[in-house]
Amino acid sequence: MLAMLLLPVSLAAQITFAEKPPEKGPEWEYMRDIIMMPYDSTQLLIETYPILEAYKKYIGQQIFFMKGRDSDENVIHKYYEIVDVISYKSFLETESQKNETKQREKEKELRERQKTIDERTPKLRERENELNATKIELEQDYKKKGSIEEDLRNIEWQFQEIEKRKQIPNLSLGGQKDLRDKEKELRKREKELLKNYEREKVLNELSEIKKKLSEVENELSEIKNELSKTEKESININNDLREIERYFGEYESNRRKEQVADMIKRQQQTYLFPCEDNPDKQCRYEIKSEDIPYFVLKSTQSMDTIYHIISTGYTRYNDPRDDESDRGVILVGGFLKLKDLTGQNVIRFRDSGSGSAYLKVEENWKILDVSIADGNYIDGCGYEGNEHISFVLQNQENNSIVKNSRVSKITKKFILKSSGYVQSGYALEKDWKEYKSYRDQLTQQYDQQAAQAKAKRKQELTTKYGASTADKIIAGKLEIGMSKAVCKEIIGYATVSQKTAATEIWKVTSFWTGGETYLYFTGDKLARIVNR
Repeated sequence: MLAMLLLPVSLAAQITFAEKPPEKGPEWEYMRDIIMMPYDSTQLLIETYPILEAYKKYIGQQIFFMKGRDSDENVIHKYYEIVDVISYKSFLETESQKNETKQREKEKELRERQKTIDERTPKLRERENELNATKIELEQDYKKKGSIEEDLRNIEWQFQEIEKRKQIPNLSLGGQKDLRDKEKELRKREKELLKNYEREKVLNELSEIKKKLSEVENELSEIKNELSKTEKESININNDLREIERYFGEYESNRRKEQVADMIKRQQQTYLFPCEDNPDKQCRYEIKSEDIPYFVLKSTQSMDTIYHIISTGYTRYNDPRDDESDRGVILVGGFLKLKDLTGQNVIRFRDSGSGSAYLKVEENWKILDVSIADGNYIDGCGYEGNEHISFVLQNQENNSIVKNSRVSKITKKFILKSSGYVQSGYALEKDWKEYKSYRDQLTQQYDQQAAQAKAKRKQELTTKYGASTADKIIAGKLEIGMSKAVCKEIIGYATVSQKTAATEIWKVTSFWTGGETYLYFTGDKLARIVNR
């Protein structure tokens, strides 16, 4: 019974789980220590790295903007200090979020303003109605109280007209009588109007009514202006709200995301590095979007801070000074380090073959200075008007000959072609000597290997055909009477152009000259040699 109870425990104790293998890092992981090394003052350019953290080494370094694809008129020929390196993707996403927050804040402000307008407008309309009613009352009161005054003024005007008529020369007696009757009638009417009429009091009241009417009309004008202003403001607010609504709509939101993705994609690069298992082979790593660097720069003159994309790149010959290209951004420390090369000799050479005998010096130059030069004046040809770092070179055979030559053209390290030579170019004298020594070593190794191969082949041929025949084979000398096997050893390859039971003709074509040689065999022996 006890054994049965313990059975499940025993079975459980036998169950094991495989350990989870450690997560494999990126292929370049073996180079992490090299990638994270501090800034080397010989670097003229900012290099490409697979992780953002590696760019932190440049913090504190000064850069200078020449004319190039990374420069604009705001930064050309200015010094900046790198104060930080941040993720370009994070920056764009943060800026996008900031813009969205600003839009929401603006929307909130607009709605508050519209709310204020909506609360204020009814009050203005109510006040406008009150003033219009007051205006009507004042106008009616003015009309009522001013009617007698109006009649009196009309009578006064008629008196003036009568006086003018009296001045008419030769006025008839009938006309004079009519004027007197009219004047009498007007006096009577005036007397009736002035009866129980306090004219001074009425005039004061009319003046007061007129004053109030003016105040009402002014306030009405202000209210109308304010209503017109708020109406226009409300239209503008509604237009802005519609724009914000469109901003947050699906189409615009997707378009902004696509823009950010496109901006990131334009800056993405591939990191190239020696494969761990085969350093002679080049491996590739697609740099993640969050590792694209965005440089925070501070002007050394104005102390203003700017954000800037700086194109990073590779140097074709693994020399940090090799190719400043047309980017237009250089590290000041690397430029100052180049100044140390002033006074050194430069060799112009030609390399036309794999042996050291093909390596020849054509010209000798001396570095007078290192400067920034317009691309149109470098190496006798143009580079689209961009500026480049150049050596000022003086010809050693003729000191009057001075020219500018791109630094990258001279300082690049040698790289052997598959044929075993680098053709021609310029090199610092010390690099030239190293390369010359290297080529001499290669030639020596080749000669030794060739001698060993020749001795081995002679030994094999001697064993097979004898010493005398072996010497003739190595010398490539055909003789009448040689067997087909010996001829085959000498010529290597031939085609059979004719063949009978007793004879055979071989055709041999020279690789170098294209000439043809015919070998006539009788049986197994060489009977005749014909060159054509």
